[in-house]
Amino acid sequence: MKFVASPLCCLLAMIVLLSSYQSEAFSVEKPASAITPTTTTQQPKPADKNQQCPQNGVASWFPQPSSSSTTYLAVITEPDACASDQRVEETLAVFQQILWTAPPDLISVRVNADSQHNRVVRLIASLVQMIQQQQQDTASPSTRVVVTSDWVDAAIQAKAHGIHVKESHRTKIPAIRQAFQQAGSTSALPPALIGTSAHSVESALNALVQHHPDYFFVGTCYVTQTHPEKGSDDVEGPSLPGMVRHAMEEHSRHQQQQDSKKELPVVLAIGGIDATNCHEPVALGAHGVATIRAILQAKDPIGVVKDMRMAMTRANLHKETQ
Repeated sequence: MKFVASPLCCLLAMIVLLSSYQSEAFSVEKPASAITPTTTTQQPKPADKNQQCPQNGVASWFPQPSSSSTTYLAVITEPDACASDQRVEETLAVFQQILWTAPPDLISVRVNADSQHNRVVRLIASLVQMIQQQQQDTASPSTRVVVTSDWVDAAIQAKAHGIHVKESHRTKIPAIRQAFQQAGSTSALPPALIGTSAHSVESALNALVQHHPDYFFVGTCYVTQTHPEKGSDDVEGPSLPGMVRHAMEEHSRHQQQQDSKKELPVVLAIGGIDATNCHEPVALGAHGVATIRAILQAKDPIGVVKDMRMAMTRANLHKETQ
């Protein structure tokens, strides 16, 4: 006797087979190279000026220290960096070397006021693009680019990260922040990183209270070509940056209820800094140093950066053991 399958039996058999096939198909493990990431790449979130201050108390724009011995390095361009197309290329060539091997935490573009606007924009934009590529290649903390307050329009046009405001230009800080905010609404610029200079504790505290910058350049620590009018008896010395940092910490403690959520600015020593003396202001309390010619005129800029990092780290470690 022949068995004839009913339509219902055939349908049930097809469902069972299909379910078995789907289960087996989706249980096959994809090779690692074929797995699609479950997260999407997003732009870095801008720093929140009202966020809780990290334990070390320094601005979140700077890479957070992995230990208390971590120090910071800023490199400032030479004043004639935009005097010609050749000088622009020479400056970029040095940064091309150090960014992939020994990147600084901050690059400050400080050029002569009579420089050509298009050259200044090209220098800034090229540095920003280099940093973006370096971060993609190495996944290291991103270097930031700031520009002196003589070149705010060029900085915004080239998408710099912020402005270094001259001590005499501080009243412009609210307008600069607003300009970056307005530009950011159309070109996705983050809130401006704002720094300024100070040559006394009083000047630094006034800037802290009135404008709360993200960092300070404090000096002049040693005799330097940048300030030829200052002799060895006229410079403020390597102890001033540490004095500024201590004064700001004391101010913050006295204002703890009001300012507990604000980050303290990073204090970088400046003026005649090189690999032979960079440890001194750090040992006296500075978070780090800023330099110009020691790196940009060096035969081996990568080696100089590494030497300076090592000297500052040793100074911090020695300070901790005292």
